[in-house]
Amino acid sequence: MARYSDPTLRGMLLEEAILYILSKTGYTPIFEKNGDSSLNDGSSGLEIFGRGAKHQIDAVADFQYTPPFCNQQRLLIEAKFKGSKTGIEIVRNAAGVHKDVSEYWVVDS
Repeated sequence: MARYSDPTLRGMLLEEAILYILSKTGYTPIFEKNGDSSLNDGSSGLEIFGRGAKHQIDAVADFQYTPPFCNQQRLLIEAKFKGSKTGIEIVRNAAGVHKDVSEYWVVDS
């Protein structure tokens, strides 16, 4: 069994595995901006605009079907592959990013 000691590599493999599973369950993984005004192709990967800042996000997936009278459903994935418990600072940061992103609205003309 191969062991990956590099946490960045392990995190990237976890992101790919999660996106693969989501693609089989009705979600479309998003890898680049492609005209989406809420996303940005940043230097460290895909970024999503929030009300206060741009946030680097590990992975993004949109649900393929939008129910009537509802907003499009989008998953923001923050993947951590660690050998220890995830600290409260990581959870607080993810919750803060979610709050900031959920308050960002773009009006299409």
